[in-house]
Amino acid sequence: MSHWAFGCRRMAKALRSKGYSIGRHQATTLMKRLELVVKYAKKFKVTTNSRHKFPVAENLLNREFAVTKANKVSLYFRNKSRC
Repeated sequence: MSHWAFGCRRMAKALRSKGYSIGRHQATTLMKRLELVVKYAKKFKVTTNSRHKFPVAENLLNREFAVTKANKVSLYFRNKSRC
C-alpha cells in the first residue's frame, strides 16, 4: 500500500486518531462529496512494441535444447552457412 493512498477505511482511521467520531461509511460519503478518489498504482507497464516494422531475428534455437541436470540447460547451435 502506498504511503499516500488513503481509502475510506484509512481515512476514517486517520480522522478518528485526530479526535473525530467517524465511521467507514461516513468517510466514504465525505470522500465522494469532496470528490476524493484513491489513485491506484498500475499493476504493470507494457514495454514491448510488437507492432514495429524492424526485421525479426531468425529463430536459431528452434527450442532444441538438452537438459542434463536440474537447473542446467545446454544449448546446441547449428552452424548454417549463409551464401
